[in-house]
Amino acid sequence: MDVASYLLRRYFFPSFVLQKTLYFVYAELLNEYGRPIFKAEFEAYDRGPVERLVYRDNKYTDKLADNYDFMPKVAALDDAQHIIDVINETAQKYGQYYQQHDAWNHEADNLTHRPGTPWSIAHAKGQNTLLSDDDILKYHALERL
Repeated sequence: MDVASYLLRRYFFPSFVLQKTLYFVYAELLNEYGRPIFKAEFEAYDRGPVERLVYRDNKYTDKLADNYDFMPKVAALDDAQHIIDVINETAQKYGQYYQQHDAWNHEADNLTHRPGTPWSIAHAKGQNTLLSDDDILKYHALERL
C-alpha cells in the first residue's frame, strides 16, 4: 500500500497503469535484492498481475490518495536512496510505456502477457492464481522493456 500510494500521489497513474507499474517495481526490486522489499501479492487477473488490496482501495475508496508514510519507512533502510531511485526509474519507464501503448485492448503490447512470464505461468493455472516470487525471479527478464 505504501509504494502504491507513493506511485499514485507522485505520478497520478490511472488504475491499470498503477497496477502494471507497481508490479514492475516489485519485480525489479525482487530481482535486485533476491527478496521482497515490500509486501505484495499479485494475482493473475485477465489483464495482468494485480495486487488485490491495492485494486480494492483504489477502486472503491480514496485510501491510496492518503499518505502512507512511505518516505519515513524507506528512510529507515540502509540503501533508501537507491530503493527510491529504482522505484522512480521503473515508474517512469513502465508508466510511460503503458500510458503510450494500449495494452488493455492489445495483448501484444502487454509486456506481462509474453509467453513464459510469471503472469502467463500463474494464469495458466487459473484466473486469480498468485504469481510466485520464484517465478518472478526466474522469468522477469522475459517481460522487461
